[in-house]
Formats: sequence, structure tokens, C-alpha cells
Amino acid sequence: MQTSEGCSSLAQVKPVVIGVVGGPGSGKGTQCEMLCQGFRVSHISVGDVLRAEAADQDSPYRGTIRKNMLAGTFAPKEVSMAIIQSHMKKASETGINLFVLDGFPRHLEQLHYFESVITPLRTVILLQCSEAVMVDRLCSRGRFDDNAESIRGRLATFHTTTSQVVDLMHQRGNLVVVDAEQPVETVSRLMVEVFSDIAERRV
Repeated sequence: MQTSEGCSSLAQVKPVVIGVVGGPGSGKGTQCEMLCQGFRVSHISVGDVLRAEAADQDSPYRGTIRKNMLAGTFAPKEVSMAIIQSHMKKASETGINLFVLDGFPRHLEQLHYFESVITPLRTVILLQCSEAVMVDRLCSRGRFDDNAESIRGRLATFHTTTSQVVDLMHQRGNLVVVDAEQPVETVSRLMVEVFSDIAERRV
């Protein structure tokens, strides 16, 4: 599913990878899109690329991903990793070595698998937001997987599994927490400050 050639080409550009996590509706996509306007970086929205695969009639992953999304659970790590690696490889061929993975990693197994296959994460940014605010945002956007059952499943999954990733990155000293309940522009300014510091320290 993944190739040694893909791993080799990524290793050559010494990728610096930043994960952005938060509950569903915390604003990950919005903030990452705004953030990347001021930096030469590859923004990979893991949810978006998985939804694109789910919508692609020719994708071998279509059925598996749709089933997981509608249930509010995760796609198999091998599937998500193959798709992420493909997008990273394409970006690296243009000379980009700074990557923002929006909505990743979502659980410890995914984190460990990514780090064993590609590279250790430099930092994880947590967009912290109350459940009430997240539910309100989700109910107003009308995406196909934003039904009540899916929302409950995704919130439960975030609290039980992604929180373990947050705890581990905190223990490593590689976690940055941003209050995502503030106005969009305020959160964006905070994200730029955090990202500027990380980008300046990359090797």
C-alpha cells in the first residue's frame, strides 16, 4: 500500500510535520487554511482527502472510508497513511518540506504508525473548544456526515482516543493549546504566532 520509494523521497527533504487536532467543529479546517496563506507549506486536511476518496467511484478505499465516516469511526491506519503519504510525496517534489496535517493524528496507533513509517511529529496544536460550541457549529454546516449519530460518535471518539494523543504530546513537551472559542480572527493570530515560532526553529 505504501512504497519504500515514497518514504525515501520524503526522507530526502527532511519533512517537518505539525499536527492540528481538535474536536469536530473546533475550526481545524478554517484555521489551517488561514494559517497556510502566509507560509510556504503543504496543508493536508486528512478529513478532506478521505472524503474525496469516499466520493471517488474508482477509489479502492471508497467503501471502507464511507462506512467508517458514517459510523463516526476511523479509517484503517494503513488506508489513511497511504493517502497521506501520497499527498506529502507530491508536495515534497516541489521542494516543500513543511507540512500541516489537519485533523491528525486522531489516536495513538495512528501516531505511532505515522512516526515509524514517515517521520516524528514536530508539534501538535490542539484547538480547544467546548462540546456545546462544537455541536452548534456542526449542526449549521450541513456536511453529509454531520448527522446526529455521526456527531455523537465523533465527539465520543475524540474524547476517548484523541485525548490520549494530546496527553502523549504534552508529556513530550510538543503540545501547544489554542483557545478555539474566540473569534476566528483572534484564533488565527494566535495560530500564526505559534506557527512562526515552529517554522523558525525547523532544521
